[in-house]
Amino acid sequence: FVLYRISPYLEDAQGSNHRGDEIDPGVALAITLTWLRGGRYMDAARIHRLKVPTMFKYLWLTIRAINVGLKDELCFPIDDVAALRRLERDFRARWGARAGGIYRGCVGAIDGIIIKIRRPSRFRHRTPQSFFCGRYKCFGIAFQCMVDANCRFLWVSGDAPGSMHDSAAFNGTALCTLLNQGRLPLDYHVAGDGAYTESDFMWTPFPEPRNGSLSQSKDTFNWIHSTHRQNVERAFGMLMGRWLVLETPLRIPHIQVHAVFTACCRLQNICITRQQEAAADDGMGEEEGGMARSFRPVQAAAGVRVQPPQVYMNTNPAPAAFSGFWGRPPHRVRRLG
Repeated sequence: FVLYRISPYLEDAQGSNHRGDEIDPGVALAITLTWLRGGRYMDAARIHRLKVPTMFKYLWLTIRAINVGLKDELCFPIDDVAALRRLERDFRARWGARAGGIYRGCVGAIDGIIIKIRRPSRFRHRTPQSFFCGRYKCFGIAFQCMVDANCRFLWVSGDAPGSMHDSAAFNGTALCTLLNQGRLPLDYHVAGDGAYTESDFMWTPFPEPRNGSLSQSKDTFNWIHSTHRQNVERAFGMLMGRWLVLETPLRIPHIQVHAVFTACCRLQNICITRQQEAAADDGMGEEEGGMARSFRPVQAAAGVRVQPPQVYMNTNPAPAAFSGFWGRPPHRVRRLG
């Protein structure tokens, strides 16, 4: 699937090359996936019998082809009401049928992540110390990411140094400008943590008072809000666990870090979508009494019964003290109390 989507762009890039060192697009994709998965570039070059400069040349061409050919895999539909309705329905469905109407209007969960890099050179950056993150004790670039209820990435921005606060990094993005202009309908919002500034489109938890405790309704709101916001934390864990190149400091030009991270996010979305489709096909095969459509054909051919993957969802009913608190439009809930 990925090779079919990016092959035209790889072939166009190779067509403009007159050095005569063209390689098969499948080999270029294999090299790129090996490197993104944490493999050593020397091993990839030796396996495919390529020189290291040639390998890196096609590595960057493939990453560019992934970001261009899979452009629709990373898009926040701010102007598509139907798509926003589907995103909101997915978040609401995580509470189950008995409590589906408690928390309404969430279309995304946002948070920041630090991608480690090597120390910037003073010849390329006037203030390389601004890339040092005091929290994680490393140099890095601060990325702002938004995910949906299935931990699929909707939007990514990485234009801030590692020392910048999440709120300041988000305020400098083009998406924040569109949201401040009122492009997102009032019935929908984005869930963020306390690092972001609260607004009509950004819902944050109630801060803990210094003396005393939160009221029961506010504490319950924070609890429900955190369950939606945890999707972005899970998405980061799944991303780092699959694309191991992001776990260690990237020893690449800083201008390429954004391209590598966005390519990993697009590939991660495809993996999640394919996994969901395979789980649905496997469940259908179980109901029909056959395993022909199982996504584990080796075990199925050996006669081993394959259990469909379990999907854990929070189906706890709403707290009794919270009933009646959501009787108003969702964009006015935070104005209470």
